[in-house]
Amino acid sequence: MAGLVKEALEALEEIPTEFPIEVQLSNGEVVTVESEHVKHHRVLKTVNGEWYLPHVVEPAFGIDRIIWHLIDHAWCEVEKEGQDYSVMRLAQIIAPIDVAVLPLFEKDGMGQLADGLNRTICSTKGLFSYYDGSGSIGRRYARADEVGVPWCVTIDHQSLKDGTATIRQRDSQQQTRCALADIAEIIVSGKVMQLFT
Repeated sequence: MAGLVKEALEALEEIPTEFPIEVQLSNGEVVTVESEHVKHHRVLKTVNGEWYLPHVVEPAFGIDRIIWHLIDHAWCEVEKEGQDYSVMRLAQIIAPIDVAVLPLFEKDGMGQLADGLNRTICSTKGLFSYYDGSGSIGRRYARADEVGVPWCVTIDHQSLKDGTATIRQRDSQQQTRCALADIAEIIVSGKVMQLFT
C-alpha cells in the first residue's frame, strides 16, 4: 500500500503545500495523506550533455537547385482552344534555344531557305537556333513553347516571293513579318520587341 501511495504522490503535477490531501491510487482506492506522512525533500541535479562540433558542412545549394527553381517558376500550363497547353516562359537571356526556324512545308524551296536561315542564326555570336520541319505548324509551335524557345521564325510562300518571314513571340503569340536578312541581327541586339509595338 505504501508503494502505491508513493507512486500516486510522485505522479502529482503540482507539489501540495497544504495537507491533508486526497489521492487516488492506481488500484482505484482513494486515501487521505496527512502532513506527518510526507517529508519534503528538494534535490538539485546537474545533468551534463555531450558537446560536439560538426566537421562536415553541406551547403546544399548547387547549380541543380537553381535550375529547378528557374524551371519551376517558368513552367506554365494554360488552356488553348479547349486543350491543355504547356509553355516554358524562360527569359530570352537564359533560354538555351533562342530561335526555332520552321518552314511551312519542306518543298518548293522553303526547306532550303529555312535551312540557310538556321545556319545564319547559328553562326551569329550569342544565338542558337534549331530547325524543325516535321508535323503541322501548330504542333511545331507547341513543341517550341514547351521547351522555352522565345522566338519562332516561319518560312512560307510569301518568304519565297519577297524575302520576309513571320516572327512569332512565345509569350504573347503575336506574329509579325520581317526581312530574312535582318532576323539574326534584330534578335541578337534585342530590337525584335520593337517589331511588336
